[in-house]
Amino acid sequence: MDNSDTRVVLHLTFRVAKDTRGRIIDFVRSAAKFYERPGGIRVRLLQSTQEPEVFIEVIEYDNWSKYCEDAARLESDETMKSYIEEWRSLLLAPAKIEVFTEPALGKN
Repeated sequence: MDNSDTRVVLHLTFRVAKDTRGRIIDFVRSAAKFYERPGGIRVRLLQSTQEPEVFIEVIEYDNWSKYCEDAARLESDETMKSYIEEWRSLLLAPAKIEVFTEPALGKN
């Protein structure tokens, strides 16, 4: 299977303290501009309606190549490392990270 054109979607599920909800929303809003800067990346934040302290940060990559490039940026870019460190400091526990690909529906 050729993954080069396959959309990649990350789900980062995490919990924050009740008094940190506003801070995580503000942080992701600000950091998303940097995360998306290379292009081909979209960041969204979902909040649970049943448990308002639970969030899913959704990071969508246009293709496998963009995902791999961003993984390399995470390892080498000091600004990126700083953002990730700050993000982690807002969480109550490590995030659950899941990586999905989007299958091409209707194609055989």
